[in-house]
Amino acid sequence: MFSEHLFQLINGQPITKPIFNFPTNRRLSFEIVEPRDFLIIEGVFALKFAKELAFDIDKVTVFVNGSSYLDLVKKRTARDIAERGRTALEVTKQEKKFVGPGFFTYIAHS
Repeated sequence: MFSEHLFQLINGQPITKPIFNFPTNRRLSFEIVEPRDFLIIEGVFALKFAKELAFDIDKVTVFVNGSSYLDLVKKRTARDIAERGRTALEVTKQEKKFVGPGFFTYIAHS
């Protein structure tokens, strides 16, 4: 969906972007996004997706990291417990099964 939406925006077409609710892991609604002269894409996987685009666009990529990996894990754990109602055990299981492997596979080398 990301690549399709980016292709549409680059070609002057609006997109219907889903609005995601992280605590419930569900889409809540949608938002129309109109094409502009520039587009900022942020998120931990933004650089990975930018490298894999099947079409050529002018792009500038920036990666900002102000914390160590362990500091990020602590912040994410505290956030998920406080804001998403998860237990420390749930967050740790998710970290070991999905988040950590994803980070080291797709993000760390960036």
